[in-house]
Formats: sequence, C-alpha cells, structure tokens
Amino acid sequence: MVNVSKVRRDVDLSRRSAFFVIESAHRNAKTFDKLWRIARNAPFLQKRIVKKNADGSSRRVMRPNRLVSSHAFKILASGAALNVANTLKQDADTLRIPIGTPDNPGELRSAAWLPGIGAPTTHLFEQFLAAYVQQSVMKAVDIKNSFGKHHKITKKCMQLAMQATNESIFGTGMASGPVIQDTNKAAAPPASKESKKSEASKNKAAVDDGAAEASV
Repeated sequence: MVNVSKVRRDVDLSRRSAFFVIESAHRNAKTFDKLWRIARNAPFLQKRIVKKNADGSSRRVMRPNRLVSSHAFKILASGAALNVANTLKQDADTLRIPIGTPDNPGELRSAAWLPGIGAPTTHLFEQFLAAYVQQSVMKAVDIKNSFGKHHKITKKCMQLAMQATNESIFGTGMASGPVIQDTNKAAAPPASKESKKSEASKNKAAVDDGAAEASV
C-alpha cells in the first residue's frame, strides 16, 4: 500500500493524480495475477486424467483443462519477440545505429528471445479466444437462419461470421455493423411423395371432370 501522506509530501501536486492512477493499475495487475493463480485450481477448470504407476496400478490426477497448449503460447511469444527485434533493427538501420555488431549483436540465433507467459496471462488469452469463438458461431447461426437454405452451418456462413466478428472487434468504430442481405429468392423445398400423389390425383380428377363435361 502507498503511504498517501508521504506521496503528498514528496510528489508535486501536478503529478499526484498520475502517480495514484499508475499505482492503482499496478495494484490491479498484481491482484489479477493472484486471482488467476487460485482460480486455475477450481474444479470446473480442471480435468481428471488416469496415470499408470510403475507397479501397473492406475491413479487419477487433476490437471488444468487448457484451451490452448503451452507449446502454442511459446510459438506466439517467440514470433512476437522476433517481430519486435526486426522492427527495432529496421528503425536502427533508418537511424544509422549499428545493430548486429559485437557491441550490440541484437537477437542471437543460438539463443533466441523467448518471453515468459504466466498462467494468468494464458487464462486471459483463453477467455478472449472462447468469447471470440462464441461470438463467431452465434453470427454464423444468424446468417444461416437468414438464408433459410441449410440445416447446418456451412463454411461460407462461418467465413462471413468471422469476418463480421473481426470487423466488430478489431475494426474502426462505426455507427452500425455490416448488413448481409441475400437478394436471391430461396428455392422451394422438394415435394414429398405424398404431395406428388395428391397433386397427380387432383390433376386426374380435373381431367375426368373436363372429359365428362365435353361428352355432355
């Protein structure tokens, strides 16, 4: 906790608000990390697996139920670090600052930079991924129902739904979301055997009535 009286005595008045806001952000981040470290042990976030012992017996072990594997997170972190290193290298070349020299070799090929990702961060990414998939599937169902041609979600419906989701999340702000309109008329469902038989009987009755009237 921050000693408010000490801050008021040592920090200028023009910088106190910024100091308190930044301190609140750091406090929230620490509390958020503590929360997810405890929440990952919750039963609904774990799954039971069976492991075999050396003597042949089996035992059940609780393991966190991960939506994305740790290997995938390491690949993403390594790619992000490589992107940062390349961007800094391009800026350094523009500014004519030597990078790649013995004094500043940059990222080493023999020991690439792999940022660490903690459990709270992985759970935050998984929460976003789950919400993203739910939003995309919901939009795909709406698109499928608006067309009225299919009973299941098609690949094209899913592509349109993910495009709309990306625009709503990552796109620029707009007054309303995109509207998808199908100008083609929906094809009539194929007639069943019973309807074909009833239609044929009606036509036959009409032909018989016409023949009877002609004979009279």
